[in-house]
Formats: sequence, C-alpha cells, structure tokens
Amino acid sequence: MEESNLYQTVRKKFNVELSGPFGDRFEMKPAWKHAYYNAAKKNELGQVVLTESKLPWYGLMLISLFFGVLGLLKGHYPIPIGAGIVFVIAFLLAFFARQRSLIFDKTGVIASDILYKWEDFDGAYIVIAGVQKHPKSYLVFSRDEQPLVYINVSSYGDQSTVATPVRDFQPERYRASV
Repeated sequence: MEESNLYQTVRKKFNVELSGPFGDRFEMKPAWKHAYYNAAKKNELGQVVLTESKLPWYGLMLISLFFGVLGLLKGHYPIPIGAGIVFVIAFLLAFFARQRSLIFDKTGVIASDILYKWEDFDGAYIVIAGVQKHPKSYLVFSRDEQPLVYINVSSYGDQSTVATPVRDFQPERYRASV
C-alpha cells in the first residue's frame, strides 16, 4: 500500500521500526486482498462466527503434564506441584473462561459485544505488525483516511480467515475506495 495519510497514522500507532534488530514488520492492505478464494461458511442466521483458538491452553496443559510426570519420575516433588498448578489454571481457562468471538453479517462486525456497522466506515484493512516470527494481526476500520477502530484478530486464525468474511459482507464501496 502506498504511504497514504491512513498508512502513516496506523504505522505511527504501532510505532514499528522496519530496521529493528529482529526484522520488525509492518504491512497494511485492504482486508479483501487477504481473503481466501471461496466464501466463508455461514450459519443458519447468515452470519460467519469466528471463535478464539483454545490451542495455546491445550498446549500449556500438555507441557505442564509432561513436566509434572517427569518431576515425579525424577523425585523432584516441587516440579510436579508447580506443574499441577499450571495445569489446573490452563484447564480452567480452556474450559470455563468466556471464549471471545467475531460475528460478521450484512450489518457489520460484532466484537466484544460491540457492533461496528459497515455503513459507519469507508474501508477495512488488515494490519500485520510486530516481530517477524510472532506478528500481531489487526482488523482496522477507517473513515475519511483516519483509523477509527483497531480489533486484534491474532487469535482467530490467520489473517485470511478474518479477511474472507470481511470481503463477503463489506459494501462494494470499500473496494472502490482503494
């Protein structure tokens, strides 16, 4: 994307130096350019619902279980106690914490129980910012070359998973404005 006012404003917000020691990254494109070829799957209400992945909690449970058993076998009893505490916390968070979701439909996007209507904005962008190996992805809505809403979408899969329902539901003027 050319260095427009919107690009510069968003870049300043993330304050990413491209020449950083870890190969820092900043990329901003219209969301529809990241979309998969096929349309996103809709539920019976005509909505696309994306939920946060619980995979990190499952991974943490597996690692703590491994170290707990290893500590028991070696006879180092403080290790299994600590691993057990981590396992219980990860278990509770994985199964009982409220799972965040993004809901896309013809009226807009619902994130954190807030409805962002398509008509209130004139563009939707995917921003990828951060350290090269672990960048964060954001859905950014803009109006009149100013970013208004930043939604962290890193935990909902890759950026194409989020961009596909944006492409499917966004007004046609979003494409025409780029």
